[in-house]
Amino acid sequence: MQVSVTVRGLKEARRALKRAGPEGTRILDLSIQESSAVFRDFIKRMRPVSAATTGYGVHGIPKDKGYLAQQVQKRRIQNLAAGVYGGAEYDPFIQLGTYKMPARPYMQWALDEGGRRLIDATIQKAVDKVAAILLS
Repeated sequence: MQVSVTVRGLKEARRALKRAGPEGTRILDLSIQESSAVFRDFIKRMRPVSAATTGYGVHGIPKDKGYLAQQVQKRRIQNLAAGVYGGAEYDPFIQLGTYKMPARPYMQWALDEGGRRLIDATIQKAVDKVAAILLS
């Protein structure tokens, strides 16, 4: 399962990055990479849930044995792009469900329950630094 975050104002951001030069791009890229780590860690700290004890409808990360949470990883995709993914081989079945088990889209739940704000705050710090470069 892929969860995406929409960025508004991308045209303006690209123009500003051109004016800020390589240092501005470097600052923003580091922030994007950091935000993926922040989101990954947020997911790993989600409330543990288990179909056996809490049922399927409770939001959290399924942690019968903890392997799923341990396998949530981040990766650098390219300059100014990063991703967070579930590395467990059965992660798609948890996220999307099966004919026997309802979906438990814990990454979407994480975004909805605070992860998006953490990502925004992390990137906003970099935007402020780039803005300071532009104003200097």
